[in-house]
Amino acid sequence: MFGLEDLSDLTFATDIHTLNLGWCDQLSWLTGITRWSRSLKHLTISGCEGLDFDHPRTSEALHALSALKSVTIRSTAPLDLTALASDLGNVEVTEAQIEIAPPTPRRYRAPSHAGDLTDQ
Repeated sequence: MFGLEDLSDLTFATDIHTLNLGWCDQLSWLTGITRWSRSLKHLTISGCEGLDFDHPRTSEALHALSALKSVTIRSTAPLDLTALASDLGNVEVTEAQIEIAPPTPRRYRAPSHAGDLTDQ
């Protein structure tokens, strides 16, 4: 578990792939997470009761986090994340939990003959 003073050290970390935060109660923390490590792939935040999910900047921050392979935000307080999920793409909402997945890229295979491109 990281403390507030430890989080600034993550700016210089390049080998962190998974970050599990026990709590995140400030929007500035949420927006700063993707800048802490270029190699960050998976993020889990528990105890986010202090975040205002109706705030437009929270939605923007969650959009930015969708570049990660997986983001899971859990809360022990009852949250209505349905509206937030409808604003974001690739979001799965379960009880008091939101999961954000990046868009799945479309892949094409080489055409079997000229002019024929099909999805893989």
